[in-house]
Amino acid sequence: MNTTLKNISDDKKIAIIQVGYQLLVSAKQRQLDDSDNQSIDMILNYCGFDNSPVGQAIGNIFWNKSVDFNPYEAFSVVSKFSPLEKSAVKEMLLCVSKLDNQYLRMDIASQLILRLEL
Repeated sequence: MNTTLKNISDDKKIAIIQVGYQLLVSAKQRQLDDSDNQSIDMILNYCGFDNSPVGQAIGNIFWNKSVDFNPYEAFSVVSKFSPLEKSAVKEMLLCVSKLDNQYLRMDIASQLILRLEL
């Protein structure tokens, strides 16, 4: 797993999580539920939030902030990342796509990668 995203600013992490959230809800076409926890955990792990109690608590705070973050602004933030950061976001999107609902997620991830110029 790429560790580049662990060291970026909190604002960038919120944008990344929003992009990951958009991938999940777009593929699911309804609200997320407990079956999506593995995918959510993967997004949070890429952003540096581990599975320790403290990591999970902080990750949940970031998740909740990210879900309310404007997706268009999130896309704008991510599209301005450095090439190294963009590469890490692309890796995260592709890894999350392989977890569940693979075909639809991969199609949506491909569209996000193109739009974000990752």
